[in-house]
Amino acid sequence: MTLMHSDHGPAELVYAASARIGLVGRCRQTIRQWQLDRDLAAIVAALARLSDRRLALIGMRRDDLIGHVEHMMDEVEAGRRIEREVLEFLAEQGDKFQDHHPAPAQTAEICRIG
Repeated sequence: MTLMHSDHGPAELVYAASARIGLVGRCRQTIRQWQLDRDLAAIVAALARLSDRRLALIGMRRDDLIGHVEHMMDEVEAGRRIEREVLEFLAEQGDKFQDHHPAPAQTAEICRIG
């Protein structure tokens, strides 16, 4: 995405792509980002309550706790992206598959002996 400066304030940045999605889309993006930030803070706070020994058991260190959690969140997002791509691919293939193969009910009718 391309960043551009907004006329609303010197420090504000607006995504150029968000101009195309309208007010409701920008509100949804803002809410999603707020929820993500809130969740990230809650996860870091929960992990910060663990002892150094317990953090070590799960492969984390206190001095890089935020980095570990951000990495974990990036992996989750990458997994979601792959999941969406696989579902889109399967939906496309499902249409092609149904064109070449009969539905289970049709198969049962064809295979019925009697």
